[in-house]
Amino acid sequence: MAEARAFFSLFQRVLSVMETSQNLNLFRRWLLGCGLLVVCGVVASKIAGMSLAFLKPPQKKDSFGSLINAGPLSALAEPGASPKLVPQGRFWLVHNDAGLHAVYNCCTHLRCLFGWDEEKQLFICPCHGSEFSRDGKVLKGPATRDLDRFPVQLVDDRGTTIRRSEGQAPMPIADMLRGEEGEGQGVREPAPARILAIQVDTGRRIAGQERTS
Repeated sequence: MAEARAFFSLFQRVLSVMETSQNLNLFRRWLLGCGLLVVCGVVASKIAGMSLAFLKPPQKKDSFGSLINAGPLSALAEPGASPKLVPQGRFWLVHNDAGLHAVYNCCTHLRCLFGWDEEKQLFICPCHGSEFSRDGKVLKGPATRDLDRFPVQLVDDRGTTIRRSEGQAPMPIADMLRGEEGEGQGVREPAPARILAIQVDTGRRIAGQERTS
């Protein structure tokens, strides 16, 4: 009887070890399956991202959302001259004594396109009558926020950035130009010998300041 009980006890231990081994194998299989699912998910997301990037149409050069060439610095109008509309970039290029800036041609009230009033020397929205100064500051509602701006930069003929605007401040360019008097009339030329071009980054819109009063 003692031998039978010992054999039965040993048999129970063997069964317990077998069950533990089976559970361990099942756990390992489950862990491996989870790992494979994670890897497959990461791979699938990468493939989806590449597919979307491939299907997305490329950004055309000199189109809204990219760098827009706004002409050479030598062709820039005098400070205080009427702002120049650049349709493909959806902005007005404004040259003031403080420098050069580009305002987004979109009213901050309800996103209507606005125009320049030569007589009043103001930007006026035709939809609801909001008025803005030439530097983009809101003067009359219903708009309560200044016009948005785009960063402006100067590049040379080698593509090197010479200067760029910072935030809402205009880009100073007075030192890049000099006035020369000749035969009774002024002639403005770029000070550097190399050709400088004006570029506006329409992919980076800078929100105008909110005016509460």
